[in-house]
Amino acid sequence: MARTSGPRAQYKNYGGSPLDVAFKVFEELKGSGVQPTLFIFKSLLTACLKHNQPARALPLSKEMWQLGIHHDAVSFGALAYACAQTDDIETARTLFDAIRSKQMNPLSVEEHHATQLLEGWVKGGHLNEAMSAFEWMKANGVAVQSPHSYTVLISGCADAVALHLGSELHREAERHGFLKKPDEQLAVVIIDLYGKTSYLHFFTFD
Repeated sequence: MARTSGPRAQYKNYGGSPLDVAFKVFEELKGSGVQPTLFIFKSLLTACLKHNQPARALPLSKEMWQLGIHHDAVSFGALAYACAQTDDIETARTLFDAIRSKQMNPLSVEEHHATQLLEGWVKGGHLNEAMSAFEWMKANGVAVQSPHSYTVLISGCADAVALHLGSELHREAERHGFLKKPDEQLAVVIIDLYGKTSYLHFFTFD
């Protein structure tokens, strides 16, 4: 029987899953003296998400920071998604610092990526930190105000039984018109907020 040769044989020699192989190649590059570039990091981050292993993407953020590599929209978005999926507070803080220090242009941050950072904080039980970041983003041009962002924050208020803060966010969402054509998830978390606090505020959807 003929021996297998070419890329397939090389893959078998590495062993492990395709993502394991990607990380082994990454480590070999570094071991041979090649400094990873933003392009290489983006490829590996994307691979982590494609293989549904966001937790493996998170340490790459620290490594990028140590090498002085600034994020672009792709790397930022990949790590923001990973934060939301894993409740990783430290990476969320690192990404937010990249925005706040202008390493990442606040105006280039997409709404759903900003909201994923908030989601990481909220899921990790850091509602106050999420709110501080939310207020900073609003004041500095980050497109963070959307039905999704209010859903995430009001959900956090419901879990923390923070009626006053949650009701303020509810009114703010109303002022933005997000309840005129209600998003179902937003409606659910608003009802949940008042239900958990034993007080259902009357509100209507026009």
